[in-house]
Amino acid sequence: MLSCNLINPWLCATIFGVLSHLFYFRNAEHHKQSFLYLKISLFLPCAVILGLCTLANFTLFASFKLVFQLEILYLVSTFASIAIYRCSPVHRLYKFPGPFFWRASKLTHAYKNRDLYGFRHLDSLHKEFGEYVRTGPSELSITDPDSVIAIHGSSSKCIRSAWYEMGDPLRSIFETRSKSEHERRRRIWDQGFSVRSLQAYEPRIESHVNQLIHQIKVKSKAAESVNASIWFNYFSFDVMGDVAFGKGFGLLESGAKLSVLKMLENGQKGLGVFGSVPWLFMILTKLPWIKKEYDVFLNWCEKQMLDRRERKAEFPDIMSHLFSGDPMTSDTTEAHRWLTGDSRIVIVAGSDAVASSLAFAFYYLAQDVSRANSIRKELIELEKTSDLSAKALQTKAEYLNAFITEVLRLWPPNPSGFLRQTPKEGLKIGEKYIPGDVTLCTPLWTLHRSPKCFRDPLEFIPERWTSQSELVIRKDAYVPFSCGPYGCVGKQLALMEMRIAIARIVMEFDVEFASGEGGERLLADSKDWFTIGLADLMIAFRPREL
Repeated sequence: MLSCNLINPWLCATIFGVLSHLFYFRNAEHHKQSFLYLKISLFLPCAVILGLCTLANFTLFASFKLVFQLEILYLVSTFASIAIYRCSPVHRLYKFPGPFFWRASKLTHAYKNRDLYGFRHLDSLHKEFGEYVRTGPSELSITDPDSVIAIHGSSSKCIRSAWYEMGDPLRSIFETRSKSEHERRRRIWDQGFSVRSLQAYEPRIESHVNQLIHQIKVKSKAAESVNASIWFNYFSFDVMGDVAFGKGFGLLESGAKLSVLKMLENGQKGLGVFGSVPWLFMILTKLPWIKKEYDVFLNWCEKQMLDRRERKAEFPDIMSHLFSGDPMTSDTTEAHRWLTGDSRIVIVAGSDAVASSLAFAFYYLAQDVSRANSIRKELIELEKTSDLSAKALQTKAEYLNAFITEVLRLWPPNPSGFLRQTPKEGLKIGEKYIPGDVTLCTPLWTLHRSPKCFRDPLEFIPERWTSQSELVIRKDAYVPFSCGPYGCVGKQLALMEMRIAIARIVMEFDVEFASGEGGERLLADSKDWFTIGLADLMIAFRPREL
């Protein structure tokens, strides 16, 4: 048997673990290699056991015992070294306040997010620790109004964080971290959301609004109230299918959720919990039983894209611009990944924002009947001199636009905000210096409710955007769709959908909460999985007598 007297293998494993942290894991990013590390940690010990048995005449039990002990020692020493360093005064983020265990590992963040109330947890941390909170080993959450332009503005050197690579190897406008690559892709996407394109989408949006109104009438006859959250989800998915792929998904017509969208919802829940730990999320999505469900949704997105490519569209749509635009690469496989990735993004991001915004809009309409009356009065006056086209609603319906703006202030579609990474040289925000390669979070739900940005920040006051402008202190801190080079490309389409849907429904119905309801579930139980997972909103829609 091989002698271990000259070299203590347990001491070597411990030292090697510490050195692995200091000279390897502490440098650069490793989230994309996480599944490889898992495989190495599982299969390398097996190879060593086999080698000890065949080459050194170890018994199977003795070799297993030795290798198991050495691996445990290596892992414990590695993680202990990492945790001690992250919590020690020598760490570059030590001066920033935050909960102790969050400093050591983002796993604490994931554990906290298991209830899918991520934006509320961040809000609580900021109430306890202030505007700058350390929420991870190399992560800060910031609600300083000055941070918005510094982090997200057009001249900022910050790039997207590792979070955006969790879909690797898929590519999309949303998932590329390269500014130059994003700019190339953005030019193609911008064509799909130009003024001309939006005008082409308007009659199709109107058609789906008509379907929605019809279903509300039918459901209101059958029952006292309607679950508005569900129907706004159906509406937004159908619109996105139409303007992206040239045909709706038929949810409004069938009144039933597609099974693949239920899988999407399950995947979004996983993102809400484990998305705070990119390396762990990337491991989980490669496990066979999880990957199988994820692939079903991905294959469905790919099928929508391929079906659209084979079909001549009756009207221009978003995918037509992506098909004819810059393929980003000469590699056909890589080009296909771009199209598949973009098709997934347009389905998910393009629909969730509208659905959640409409749900909260109708919560505030049902909460105070005067708001619907103000919108209705404005639209009736507008009809005397104009039509209720998308352009007229955008440029002449002042209260309607202020109402939507206030909804988005209190309930931004991405309540936990968008993650960025500081440049190598670091970033200065006012008098605060943040080192390079630090992930920064701007939690919009908290930022938009800051008394530094708005007076009476928790109150729903649409007039702050019209006649009471003194209630807005920092307009530059209002960024529900982000801003700068990474700002939401579909912002104007989303706003157009909201204006048309709210205007048409308010003109057709009086809106109030269902008997015994006050909308509390929507506010208390809506989840955070990057976008908002809507809880029920039971609304009584009463047809107006015209």
